[in-house]
Amino acid sequence: MNGCAKLDGVERDGVRPDGVEQDPGGSDGAGSDGPGSDGVGSDRAVSTCMKSDAGSGTMLGVVLIMGVAVCLTALTLVGNALVVSAQARSAADMAALAAAGAYQAGENEPCRAAVDNAAKVDATVVECRIVDEDALVSVSRRLLLTSLPPVEQRSRAGPEFCDELRQ
Repeated sequence: MNGCAKLDGVERDGVRPDGVEQDPGGSDGAGSDGPGSDGVGSDRAVSTCMKSDAGSGTMLGVVLIMGVAVCLTALTLVGNALVVSAQARSAADMAALAAAGAYQAGENEPCRAAVDNAAKVDATVVECRIVDEDALVSVSRRLLLTSLPPVEQRSRAGPEFCDELRQ
């Protein structure tokens, strides 16, 4: 069945239930109008075959809500990536400064200071090395969505000699 309702005694598409075709003026070709007819086509019924759209508003609402949810999730993940990147950059700067300060103070393991400093802000030191009195540090931080790779930032800290500033 195609979803159309069949009404007894009501014509559909210009054909009465008894099979007689009717002209647009409303007569059945015999010159007499049926009982109760006013002669202007009142026997003609509105087509009962309509497309059913019941529930389409609900589905549209569900699709719109899902679309908004996907957009908000994507914005949250992008925002989290930006925040974590800035936090990793700050952690790398602090760890490099701590390692450079420890090296200048004469400590045996200046990178230990970088690891301790990065751990305070939930970051992990990936690489730490001292090159010509400069501390080179790479730090990583995990994103909210842990299936993505962590964000990694690098920083360099060390003494600035006065004769280099003049040139």
